[in-house]
Amino acid sequence: MDNNEDTAKKKQKIKYKILRMVGFLPFEAKALSSEPINTPYMQGLIKERDKLLIESVRERITERGYENKIKDIYRQKEWGKFDPMLMLEDAKKRFNK
Repeated sequence: MDNNEDTAKKKQKIKYKILRMVGFLPFEAKALSSEPINTPYMQGLIKERDKLLIESVRERITERGYENKIKDIYRQKEWGKFDPMLMLEDAKKRFNK
């Protein structure tokens, strides 16, 4: 593995950890970690998810309850079979106005 590949994988791993810390589920963080996180739409998604996580902690919602809450959002927004890329497309429309 050359140095560029190694660096890219490290950056993706760091982005994954950041996304997990702000409340993205593992399958979401894995898919979204390939995206740049300094764009307006990703920053918007991160703020929304962080806010949801904080509210859930305050309400003492269990991990399973939090996961169900996220999946309910996917159902309400009709983002397919829990497809984070559809969520990303929606965020691009909302935050790049």
